[in-house]
Amino acid sequence: MGTTVTDPLGAVRQSLDGFLEETGGRMGMLMDGSGAVILQSGGDENVDQSAFACLTASHLGATRALASLVGEDEFRGLCHQGEHTSIFVADVAGRVILSILFEGRRPVGQVSREGKRIVSSLEGPVLRLLESNETIGGPLDSTWVAAARDEIDRVFREGV
Repeated sequence: MGTTVTDPLGAVRQSLDGFLEETGGRMGMLMDGSGAVILQSGGDENVDQSAFACLTASHLGATRALASLVGEDEFRGLCHQGEHTSIFVADVAGRVILSILFEGRRPVGQVSREGKRIVSSLEGPVLRLLESNETIGGPLDSTWVAAARDEIDRVFREGV
C-alpha cells in the first residue's frame, strides 16, 4: 500500500486489497443496497458471486428491519462463523454494503474486530467514490431488479 491512488474507485480498491492481504481474507465485495456489485477484490470460484451479492444485500435489509422492530437504529456489522469460512457484512457510509469472506474458522470476535476496522478505513474513500459517481447507491434500474429476481429464483431452484 505504498503508493497513493487519487481516483476514488482506485483508493477503495487499494484499501480493500491491502486489508485482504493483511488479514488473509479470501474475498471482499462492495455492493449497493440492491446487491449490484460495485467492486470486488479476491475471489472464490466456488461462490456464485451474483447470488452472494443479492443474498447479502437482502440479508442486511432484513437485519435492518429486525433492528427497527426491536427499537434499534441498526445492528453494526453481522458476523457469521462456519466450519470453513467466516463472513462479515456491514454498511459503509450509510449507502453501500461491504462483505468479507475469511478463510478458516476464526473466532467471531476476531472477524468482528477486523471487519469494523476495514469499515472505518473505507468510509472516507467510499464517500469520495459516491460523490464522484451519482449512479452508485442511486435508484434501482428496473432491468437490474428483474435480473436479480431471476437470479434469486435460480439459486433457490437449483441450489448454490
